[in-house]
Amino acid sequence: MISVFTLRSHCPWVGRWGGVFPTAKHNFLFLLVAEVHNLSSSVKTTEERGVKMKLHGFALLIFITGLNCDIVNSASVLQKPTLTGPDAALLGINTYFQCVAPAIPETIVYVLWRGNREEQVGIQKSVNNEPARFTLPVTRRSNGNYSCEAKVEDSNTIRPQLSNSIQFKVIVPPVGTYIATDAKNDALVLFEGDQLTLHCEVVNGTHLSYDWFFNMQPVLHKFIRNRLLIDHVKTNQSGDYYCVARNQVNETNKYNTASNTVTVTIKVRVSKPDISYTVTKENLIYQAHILCKSVRGTPPVTFILVKFNRSLQNKSTEALNSTFTVQIALNQHMGDFHCRADNGAKSEVFSEPLMMEVVPVGGPVTLQTEHFLHESFRVLGIILTCSVERGSFPRYFWFLNESQLEEKGDFHSTMEKGRTLVLSHINPQNTGSYHCEARDSFDDTHRIRSQPQVVKMKEFFFTEVIALVFCCYFLLLLLLAACCIYMSRYRTARNSRNSSKEPEEPKMKSVSETQLEEDSITYSEMREATKM
Repeated sequence: MISVFTLRSHCPWVGRWGGVFPTAKHNFLFLLVAEVHNLSSSVKTTEERGVKMKLHGFALLIFITGLNCDIVNSASVLQKPTLTGPDAALLGINTYFQCVAPAIPETIVYVLWRGNREEQVGIQKSVNNEPARFTLPVTRRSNGNYSCEAKVEDSNTIRPQLSNSIQFKVIVPPVGTYIATDAKNDALVLFEGDQLTLHCEVVNGTHLSYDWFFNMQPVLHKFIRNRLLIDHVKTNQSGDYYCVARNQVNETNKYNTASNTVTVTIKVRVSKPDISYTVTKENLIYQAHILCKSVRGTPPVTFILVKFNRSLQNKSTEALNSTFTVQIALNQHMGDFHCRADNGAKSEVFSEPLMMEVVPVGGPVTLQTEHFLHESFRVLGIILTCSVERGSFPRYFWFLNESQLEEKGDFHSTMEKGRTLVLSHINPQNTGSYHCEARDSFDDTHRIRSQPQVVKMKEFFFTEVIALVFCCYFLLLLLLAACCIYMSRYRTARNSRNSSKEPEEPKMKSVSETQLEEDSITYSEMREATKM
């Protein structure tokens, strides 16, 4: 037997007997079941009792199918709840979350979860559809994802609903911000082309963002989280660097602290040194002064003199050059020398090898002359060049009429360490006999003199030379004309002599026979001439 009380136990929306159902369809079904119940109560016999049981089952089946009470209609009543609350809060305070679902007549149980429903934070019941309010003491473990679950109390058939989620952050203001580096006394030294890496660290702080500053200006280079990275630094990036760590709870509550300042010095790597030397003589002792010189580099620079891969001497200097002195002997190979330069970079640089052998001046001294001509073939100036056959360090001196000339005068100047003498103009005061002398730069006792070269005023005009050239050219034309006339007359005479001879009997002769006849005639004529 089915009754209203039975229906009420299965369907919560069923009211008391004769109560109001949610729809007209529900009222019609209930009345149908009630009518079947009244009918079956009047049956007395056994056969009638069987029919009664069938009617009860049929009515119950119709009712459950039509109402779909426990599963369909009840599950659709509980809808998804909404969770509200902050996404960040300071460590040590209490914060609040609120969860609410659309109103229903049943008691709703709200559960606040952290993570993927891994940890239950709080639970509350709502009888009259009041929102559930959860208090959360903020600790370091409070970071995570929060969601709210709503379910009907004491119901295993109504499906629970899960709210939206809130990602919550625990904010700890930054304290003790500093730049982590291996530098001593907050000073970092790098070289051009190196990589600059700085790390901004804090003693305490969560969910931080960072800003970098160079000489009080924001850094435009890229940085990843708390790391500043600059590839291939340049000298103009030398200066003071510091960072600022910051975080915030909202637009009003913001926190930041600045770090210490680190001074970064970018040095220039010392360039490949050049090596050269000069020779001096003191008390019959010859010494070589070897100069090591670099073009660029940040001082101090240490120069090392190396011979056969063995360090001989070293000097540290604030300049980009240094001189080393070694004793030598003339006309001997003293070995191969190198300069090595170092200013703290990871790699040292070496000069090209210098093969040292000092040879005094010797052999003949030659003097060459070159004229500067105007468009009108007028001589504008004269260059005299002096050369000696051998000598490692020759010096040249010029003489006019046995008087030594200065390096520069009113009408002359010297070039190439005195090797060349330039006469800019010629006048009666600077005409005469010129010669040069070659000496060793380290010893004036040995001198070699060139042959003299006479410079005269008439050398300033080339009339004679032009006349001579013209005469030679004219004679050459006459010679060519005479040759042409002679060849023309010779060909005319030969052609006329050949045409006057007529052969009696044409006979083919070879070239050799013709030549023999001519030779025999010549020989006969020669005999006749001999007899006479």
